[in-house]
Amino acid sequence: MSRPLRLEFAGALYHITSRGDRREDIYEDDTDRASFLSILDKTSDICNWACHAYCLMDNHYHLLIETPNANLSKGMRQLNGVYTQSFNRAQNRVGHVFQGRYKSILIEKNSYLLELVRYNVLNPVRANMVSLAADWPWSSYLSTAGQSNWPACLLIGYWQTLPKIRPRRLSVINSLLPREKASHHFGLHCVNKFIWGDQQFIDNMQRLIDEDQKLSEIPSAQRKPTPDTLDYYLANSEDRNTAICKAYQSGGYTLKQLGDYFTLHY
Repeated sequence: MSRPLRLEFAGALYHITSRGDRREDIYEDDTDRASFLSILDKTSDICNWACHAYCLMDNHYHLLIETPNANLSKGMRQLNGVYTQSFNRAQNRVGHVFQGRYKSILIEKNSYLLELVRYNVLNPVRANMVSLAADWPWSSYLSTAGQSNWPACLLIGYWQTLPKIRPRRLSVINSLLPREKASHHFGLHCVNKFIWGDQQFIDNMQRLIDEDQKLSEIPSAQRKPTPDTLDYYLANSEDRNTAICKAYQSGGYTLKQLGDYFTLHY
């Protein structure tokens, strides 16, 4: 079976879900959930992500992530990888935490972002975990409603251009509980369940896919730009760790190459 589509470009918006291995819980307690949000914050800072919404359930999570730098896959490796290490260390466990690869759906931002934010934060209501979205503290709902502080990665300013989710709208938002599949509820067109948007958006994405497929016929060594030297990164960074991060994010060096240069274990 072929792997799901992974179309990445600057400014892309994704609805991301990742489930526990064998559908097991990925959070044992609230400390684990707080740890995940801290790692999400750090990953967003490293990868320059904007998080429009999140909802942490028991055995999976939902994220609505915008990627100004076309680096979803790299950021997801960081997010799930670091959390797996943290979870296993805290729970004295070993092995996989997440079940295979995460699922990402490419979303048209301007038309459907607000509806998908609502859809995300209503997950605990649909799962009969709480009666109201406001009763679940591990989603972005309360932050967006202005009732609690929000993680640094959560993009709040954008809501100034959209109908705002304020406390007086609590009953309205909970009344929007979708009873149908999301793609039907939002009036979205869908391509292979991995692209949601209107026809023009789909056509534009299809052109990107076609271009990417053509590009994939070129050997990767010829497609990648020549990275700066490691000497350059070291000389133009405030410290060694920043230089390592910049060099790795360039995509031009493996962890072993960086370890050898900086005399560290990869």
